[in-house]
Amino acid sequence: MPATELKDLILSCPENELFTVDPTGNITGIITFADAKHKILDPEIDMSLLVSQLSDFPAGVRHEEDDLDRALSLFQSTDLPILSVVESLKSMKLIGVVRHRYAILSYNRVLIHARRQESGEN
Repeated sequence: MPATELKDLILSCPENELFTVDPTGNITGIITFADAKHKILDPEIDMSLLVSQLSDFPAGVRHEEDDLDRALSLFQSTDLPILSVVESLKSMKLIGVVRHRYAILSYNRVLIHARRQESGEN
């Protein structure tokens, strides 16, 4: 992808992270706006940068069979805002993401539901 196209994509993205994948869908990295902005917004920087020069391998990778507790543990230990979800740790095929804020909302829903059941509410 040309750097100018990548710049437009990053600037128009409602989120602060973009995952990169190879042609078979295997995760190859993550580009965060915080890390990339100085490179893509500086007019003095060569815009022939490759995506691989802007991306880092994501620290937070979860397997699709992992439960919410495992995801929350990784969020707590890494302070990451997002985790990639892969089909298997061997293939690293990206199948989705888990955002910290949505994991917390899901956890809270489970707690509220459990409390209602304990108190006899429906």
